[in-house]
Amino acid sequence: MRAKSVGRIPRAAVGEPRRRSVYERELRPLLERERERLRSLVGALAAAERALAESQGEEGDYGGDQADLASDLSEGELDVGLERAERRRLADVEDALMRLDAGSYGRCERCGEMILLGRLRALPWTRVCIGCAMAAGAASARGAIGLPQ
Repeated sequence: MRAKSVGRIPRAAVGEPRRRSVYERELRPLLERERERLRSLVGALAAAERALAESQGEEGDYGGDQADLASDLSEGELDVGLERAERRRLADVEDALMRLDAGSYGRCERCGEMILLGRLRALPWTRVCIGCAMAAGAASARGAIGLPQ
């Protein structure tokens, strides 16, 4: 009969301090730079949207050309869509920074396994491991073409 090991470190905790230091040293700066880039971009998109709305109002007041108005509307819709997407990405980045502070960063929110460092380097704001992302993508694609998920 084997004796029980006392004081043994759980397997999940092995390598945890090293992983945290890589996250702090390498991934936190990436996330912080991305947050600043996105804040700037969202601000610029919001300003462009306001300027476009003002110009549309002026063109409408002066009986502007229908083609110009249509073009402005199309541009405005594009700006709104881009701003919305960038705001979502900004929220994802800020959430990743909060997970980093809380100590839960790098763990898949679906299966609980650690996300590979290469994936975190490529998408530092990701919430799921590649396996769960692929499974979700496959399920989404199957649903889109009417197949059971």
